[in-house]
Amino acid sequence: MDGICTECGVELLWPEVLRPKHFEPRWAVEFIPRRVKFFGACARTFLASLWPWGFWTRMRMSFEVRWRRLLAYGVVVLLPLLMTYLTIQVATAIKMRLIIDDQAAQMRATTTPAIASIQARLATLRSDPAYMRMDTQQKLEYVSSLKSALDWYQSVQKAGFVVRHSYAAAVMEAVFTPASESSKGTIKVGFKVDPYPSPSTIHASVIQSLLPPPPGAWFTSTWMLPEAPPLIVGWLSYCGIYALMPLLFLLLPLSRRRGKVRWRHIVRVWIYGLWIPTVTGIALAAMLVIGAFDNEWWAMIDATIRGVPTWGFGLLIIAWWWSATGRYLRMPHALAIAALLAVLGGLIMLAVIWFGWREFLIEGSWLFSL
Repeated sequence: MDGICTECGVELLWPEVLRPKHFEPRWAVEFIPRRVKFFGACARTFLASLWPWGFWTRMRMSFEVRWRRLLAYGVVVLLPLLMTYLTIQVATAIKMRLIIDDQAAQMRATTTPAIASIQARLATLRSDPAYMRMDTQQKLEYVSSLKSALDWYQSVQKAGFVVRHSYAAAVMEAVFTPASESSKGTIKVGFKVDPYPSPSTIHASVIQSLLPPPPGAWFTSTWMLPEAPPLIVGWLSYCGIYALMPLLFLLLPLSRRRGKVRWRHIVRVWIYGLWIPTVTGIALAAMLVIGAFDNEWWAMIDATIRGVPTWGFGLLIIAWWWSATGRYLRMPHALAIAALLAVLGGLIMLAVIWFGWREFLIEGSWLFSL
């Protein structure tokens, strides 16, 4: 027998209302018995969500939302992506600091011999046939270059090579401000003070120190934002689109009212779909890490499936909300709604990119990765 809720008008099946436990999907993390382990239920829910149409066929809006379990599941799903990000950023920041320490050690080891060599060179210039064959202007320029080098090495010997940026500060900058073009740290070499490498450039520096790039290598000194590869900018843009999807339902008040859709139902769809940015983000990170150390592999990937983690992300967003809107929210024209909201989200993110990194949007090939 069917029924209608007197409060909101949603159609109900009385057996689901009177005996909900007999209809709730027992594999879903919200409805597992307490004796079942939570993380095992998260794994089963994750695997079930990989096929959206089957997942949302078993879900009903009449099922009570268990907020604690649902929110905990969202955290668990995003945890691998967060750990991947933290691992890459922390390892890169520490490696960059170690590289600078190695440079400092090499500078300290070579400063005294370099001073002695230049001083000996200046003392024996008049006995050098090559120097004597130079004209007056060339001699002045040559002596001036030697004295400048001597002054620089002596300043290094006196003032030292000092890095004013701790390991902890370098890690914090890399984690919390990865797109920053400047660093609060400094490097003092002699009496000259230079800025510490910014978080947006440390990846290229580390990669190039581990594997000097051959001609035509895909990575450059502008490896990260704001002049990031189109893949990274595209993926971040799709993350923004996914984050906006629940809010975009504000544009459909009449459809939501007709479908008796409540915000708790939309939030449930959004949380269960957090596996999409996690899976695509880890896939993108794997592609970039492997490509950094194997340019032949990257060239093959670049020619065959370039952009899959980005435009594939977009297709997954539409498929997820299409299936949820049609089979769970019971709204008509589900595909049109999902596609329309995704396009609107894309336009919003395009505006964000335009005002935030306009020069990259114009000069790069960002649009072709979407």
